[in-house]
Amino acid sequence: MTDKTIETQGGAIKVLALTNMDNTLALKEAVEKVWEKHGRILSLKKHYFSDWEDPRLSLENLETEVKEAAIVLVDIRGDVRLAREMSRLLSGDGKTVVVLIGGSRDIFSLTRMGKFRGEKLFKAGSREKEFDVNAYLRTKKFSALTKKLGSLLSFSMLGDMRNWVLCQEYYAEGDATNLQNMLILLLKEYGGYGDLEKPDPPQRQADYGLYLPGVGNIADLDDFRKESAYRPDLPDVGVLFYGGMHYYDTGPVVDTLYDYLSEKVNLIPVFSRVEYNLLAMEKFFVDVEVVINLQYFRLHGGPYGGDPEPTYRLMQKFNVPFITGLRAFETEIDKWSSENRGLSPLEVILGITLPELDGAIEPIFVAPMESFSDSHIGKVKRQAVLEDRVRKLGDRTLSWVNLRHLKN
Repeated sequence: MTDKTIETQGGAIKVLALTNMDNTLALKEAVEKVWEKHGRILSLKKHYFSDWEDPRLSLENLETEVKEAAIVLVDIRGDVRLAREMSRLLSGDGKTVVVLIGGSRDIFSLTRMGKFRGEKLFKAGSREKEFDVNAYLRTKKFSALTKKLGSLLSFSMLGDMRNWVLCQEYYAEGDATNLQNMLILLLKEYGGYGDLEKPDPPQRQADYGLYLPGVGNIADLDDFRKESAYRPDLPDVGVLFYGGMHYYDTGPVVDTLYDYLSEKVNLIPVFSRVEYNLLAMEKFFVDVEVVINLQYFRLHGGPYGGDPEPTYRLMQKFNVPFITGLRAFETEIDKWSSENRGLSPLEVILGITLPELDGAIEPIFVAPMESFSDSHIGKVKRQAVLEDRVRKLGDRTLSWVNLRHLKN
């Protein structure tokens, strides 16, 4: 039997993704990869929480889509309207619910995959009090989590629990190939397509490293200098951006900045998962004269938080300007261009206020969101790079570099 004939065994499985993240391009590509190999065995629709914040909006249509979906994917990172409605929306036991990221234990407790129930771990009074499940999820220690949960859950739940952890691993990488394998896993185990091939294991990106536009990721600074035609007579400028799930979100800004500055400075882009930020910066920003930060939150620990003292020590060691290249994750280009409100309060807090606590200065807005309609997935969002704003960020960087070489 060929892969294509699997399509005749049943109808398309309806998958609904509820999220406030903008990884739709990768998800769209993942769905198309599944279609190309197996036929249209699934349909996927995505909704953004930000589109439902207005309390005047009726949730009736969304409720209908939730009821009709066989598999619901959930990524909630804050106290948004739908987070407060999620328990009601997902009531009943007839569908698979995969909470990939949750802002609270109550959200994680909604997970339902086969015999595995998130409430066994995350509800108050559950076994989670024996150890901190959230700590494992925050630090992406999935293999350790699997071993620990194996001793806490009944044997009948273990297979489904491992599938949940696998979905976490796929989703944490965020690229189309890993998301494709996550969808295959869910269709095979919970969508009635048991004849599908076993998906490949999660393909994990390096925790941190160097990135050279047109070449890709490089692990060693000396190799980076060779590949980038490093010029000792030019100043070094470091750029910190996201590794892992948000690697592709920040990449377009890095590419544009590199195009503008690469003839004027030695630009050293470093990607890092948030838990490795300080280690990556200390390893690769050897002689930088300015650091540009494209991440949200504080440097040490990102959204998970951490002791700020290691950051202070590292920045004092660098003793260079620390500039924020500000990106939106909610604000779309049309509203930003036509209204005077600017960014959302949450974007201001995460993108300006928290980095300033680490000493970041001069937040310069470089990239809102833009969206377009896709006939299959719905609204697709992506980062829209504003080249004139990137040039402004580049010019301010050059000004700081020049100022460091002027005599008092």
